[in-house]
Amino acid sequence: MIEPMVLLKKIYAGGETIKGTKFDQHCYGAILRDWRDDLSYKTLMKEQAKGSSTFYDRLYSHDDFFTKAAALIDEGVEDTYFSLNTFWQPKKQTEDIRHLNGFALDFDFYKKRKFMKLSPQEFYEQVLKDRLPMQPTAVVDSGRGLYIVYA
Repeated sequence: MIEPMVLLKKIYAGGETIKGTKFDQHCYGAILRDWRDDLSYKTLMKEQAKGSSTFYDRLYSHDDFFTKAAALIDEGVEDTYFSLNTFWQPKKQTEDIRHLNGFALDFDFYKKRKFMKLSPQEFYEQVLKDRLPMQPTAVVDSGRGLYIVYA
């Protein structure tokens, strides 16, 4: 299994800011998680009063994305998802995709009785490996399941 930051840097390669054009061209990467621990007490109270969810996407410019992703990975946070694709502006909408870097197949095999005792590595080796049409860029233990990533 590949280290998370190694995979992110491979997927996001070439997304740096392009200087010297009429408009600097930025790439924004998205991080989806519950941001409750990252919000000030005042902001958290406002969000809770409105009934708003604290689980949402935040978009970061190229360098800031890597800084924040590395910090979250180092902290060992759970239920945190990094976008594979980048966006022209800090909005995560289909029409704002800048680079289609890859796609992932998400296997929640633990929900199936016959697979629930398998580790992600065992599930990949015993069930998926010989059935995939091509070799994936990465096989990622998602904590509760398995991602097969093609970049």
